[in-house]
Amino acid sequence: MGTERGALVILKSLTWVWREPEDPILASRLRAERFAFVARYTPWLLLANVGNALAMLVAYWETPQFWRAFGWAAAVAVLSAYIYVARLLRAARATGSAKSTAGRRVCVNAILLGGCWAALPLFFFRDASHGEQLLIVCLSAGMMSGGIFVLAALPLAALLFSGPIAGASFVTLVSSGEKHDLLMATVLIFYTLVLLRGALVHAHQLLARVMAQVETEEKARARVRKLQATGLHAIGGMASTLVHEVNQPLTAATAYLHSTLALLRAPPERRIAEPVETLEKALQEVSRAGQIVSHLRDFILKGEPDLRFLRLHPLIEKASREAGPTACQAGATIDLRLAAEHDLVLGDQVQLNQVLANLIRNALDAVSERPERKVFLSTATNGEGEIETEVSDTGPGVSPSIGAELFSPFMTTKELGMGVGLAISRSIVEAHHGRIWAEPRPGGGARFCFSLPLVEEEAEAG
Repeated sequence: MGTERGALVILKSLTWVWREPEDPILASRLRAERFAFVARYTPWLLLANVGNALAMLVAYWETPQFWRAFGWAAAVAVLSAYIYVARLLRAARATGSAKSTAGRRVCVNAILLGGCWAALPLFFFRDASHGEQLLIVCLSAGMMSGGIFVLAALPLAALLFSGPIAGASFVTLVSSGEKHDLLMATVLIFYTLVLLRGALVHAHQLLARVMAQVETEEKARARVRKLQATGLHAIGGMASTLVHEVNQPLTAATAYLHSTLALLRAPPERRIAEPVETLEKALQEVSRAGQIVSHLRDFILKGEPDLRFLRLHPLIEKASREAGPTACQAGATIDLRLAAEHDLVLGDQVQLNQVLANLIRNALDAVSERPERKVFLSTATNGEGEIETEVSDTGPGVSPSIGAELFSPFMTTKELGMGVGLAISRSIVEAHHGRIWAEPRPGGGARFCFSLPLVEEEAEAG
């Protein structure tokens, strides 16, 4: 019962091992590995066939069965030579074989050679002397184990080679009726099953190794594709960043220039402001655009801001004044509540102004279509030696479904937005050793907060 169960397990495993994977790349690699292993040891197996056939022929020298042994040995030698020469010719043509033909050819060669060695115990064992019987058993067992080893990568071929030898040897030993022959038959069956089991293990290991290699190569290709995509993504991100940040001062400069042109066209007595004033403001905005480009370039190349001692409250007031025209167009008000006792930080003025401008602009966009259009800027100190700046609004708030991705590049809820403002703000704040976050505002709306480490007042004087 145990032997039958073992044979069923082997047959079931053979169907799984022989069936090629559905992935064409994996199937092609596995096929190449299998046939490379078989081709590497096939010449040695063929040489063993010829050598063992000669040993059998020498054992029957000057006996009545010599010519019968000669015919059998000649069949083994001719078949081995044919397989070897055909292999050399295919290699010389360098054409290779179709995937189905190659497997079929190996199986045919295996069963032909296995049949030749199966004939050895069937036709020579009964009439042989005790020494000759021992030689026949040794040659059959040796060829069976050698064939299974060489064909281990192709378990079906290994079974087709060893099956006839094991079957013929078992039938011959059992039919003799001798006690020691029956014992050898039992040992032979277990021996064959162990060898086939080893072939299956080798085939499974080969499949696992090829799968691991293909997976590793695919991961490497994926990393290369990701690096390429990341490079393009980074270039696009830098371009979007420049467009996003420079757009505001250039838009303001354009508005001031239009105002200047209108003032120059109006009679002097009807001018509500001097053209020189609006030109100076336009120049300031153009200068600010240049500073943004310069600081962004340094930030991208160095990865660090240009840190200086600065007061955060005046910077917030300046950002509020710059956003005043936009607030007027939206019909919104900006309420300052700067309650922090200390506001000295170590930061990059241009970059922190970018953060404030982004947050204020987003808040004004959020309230532009709301009944209540208010934006609040406030500061407070926390117990961790930081100053927290909050930009809150009475807008619709932030959906929880996008809260986690809010600061990711190119994430936007605006129809014409590029989704880089908050991502830039996060990069700047984190480069200042701070943190930035968003949360719902009590009573409706959203709160965007960022914290920065405070600096001791004595440090500025030092």
